[in-house]
Amino acid sequence: MLAIIGRAVVTFSVFVGFILEGGPMLVMIQPAEFLIIGGAAFGTLLIAVSASLLKQLMQQALGAIRPSPFVKAVVSERIRS
Repeated sequence: MLAIIGRAVVTFSVFVGFILEGGPMLVMIQPAEFLIIGGAAFGTLLIAVSASLLKQLMQQALGAIRPSPFVKAVVSERIRS
C-alpha cells in the first residue's frame, strides 16, 4: 500500500512541479521514453528472477488488481447486523 501511495506522490509532485514552472504538459507525454524505460525495467526483471518466481510474481500482481470475492459478503453481513 505504501508503494502505491509513494508512486502517487512522486507522479503528482513531478507533474504539478512541472506545471508550476510553466512547462508544457505535452512534453511529459513521451511514448518512446515510456517504451525505453518500461522495456529496460521488464528486461531487467526477466534477467534477475527465475521462471518460477516470475510466474509467482505475475499471479500475485493479477491477484492484487482483481476484486476480492469476500467484499460483498462482508458488506452484506455488516448491513444486516
